[in-house]
Amino acid sequence: MGPVMTTLRGFAAGPGTSMLLAAGLALTLAACARPAPTPPVKVTRAAHSGPYADGRVHVETVRYNGRDYRVSIRRLPASEIFALKVAAPGRALGGTRGDLRIVQQIALSTLRHYACRSGHRAEAIPDSARHAKGAWQMKARCV
Repeated sequence: MGPVMTTLRGFAAGPGTSMLLAAGLALTLAACARPAPTPPVKVTRAAHSGPYADGRVHVETVRYNGRDYRVSIRRLPASEIFALKVAAPGRALGGTRGDLRIVQQIALSTLRHYACRSGHRAEAIPDSARHAKGAWQMKARCV
């Protein structure tokens, strides 16, 4: 036998070895028998993050059909609703239903691109669109 086996044999034959092995085995089994306590799961809705979470007005310039539009976006305090204003620099926007459809597409597309989380879409709040002073104002949310 080599020196390693002799050392192991000498160790195993030493006084108190079986007591030490029994204590180690008991501790190992005790640690495995009782699962570790898990902290309670607390589910909270994450606050909206991003540059629009602060409630300040942010203005984005958008080009649609060769014309520039200025879309102002502001998140309303303590809600997931955004106030939007669409204006055209140097010209007044019309107030017809057709104009509303175009302006709403511009506003919702801009909101979805800049403020909604990935995979979410923008949805207009029904009957919130108003035309005043050559610009459109409306409210929308990300869904």
